[in-house]
Amino acid sequence: MVGAGNRIWLGGYNGSLISLDLNSQTFTRHKHSKNRTPIYAICESENGNILVGTNGEGLKSFNPRTKEFTGVDGLSGEVLI
Repeated sequence: MVGAGNRIWLGGYNGSLISLDLNSQTFTRHKHSKNRTPIYAICESENGNILVGTNGEGLKSFNPRTKEFTGVDGLSGEVLI
């Protein structure tokens, strides 16, 4: 997914959310889970957070400014694709 700030976001089968900054041409890996739960879907929200659908840990929101993941209420423990 191409998001704001000229970044490409990729979901990894090993539980990583990867960002590619097209300006600096650098990769950054963000781990959402110690269990290496795959990411199946990625979408950017209106507030700039990156929403990821996982296989068994539900929907999570990643804040690119704070580099933190939070679970989305009501959708934890679900498979989202």
